[in-house]
Amino acid sequence: MLVHASWPVSVAAVVTATTAPQGAAWLGRVPEVLAILALPYAAWMLVSVWIAARRGTIVGGAVGLHLDLLVVCGLVASSAESHAANGWLLYLFSAPMAALAGAAVARWLTVSRAAAGATTGRHEQ
Repeated sequence: MLVHASWPVSVAAVVTATTAPQGAAWLGRVPEVLAILALPYAAWMLVSVWIAARRGTIVGGAVGLHLDLLVVCGLVASSAESHAANGWLLYLFSAPMAALAGAAVARWLTVSRAAAGATTGRHEQ
């Protein structure tokens, strides 16, 4: 889970280092960008604890958030338009759907694997 938690930190450092002016001034923006990028992860972890989700479901939601972050960063990086600066807004609105989609895929994989084991006579522990 520590690997999943370190992803927003890494992206925040890269984003602020590439978008801020040269010098040490970009270090001041890291907490601001990190707060925006880590918010969906923190919300997903809180919801996961609240609903007592299984580890596979939690990891699936985190992977969905990772993919969402990559897609939004790619869209913002490839756009020269002025509205690309609002990528954080797109990220915050798409993050819940990405987390739920990732969790649903992880749950489906778990259930289908368990069903395949039940039909072949093997059971997972």
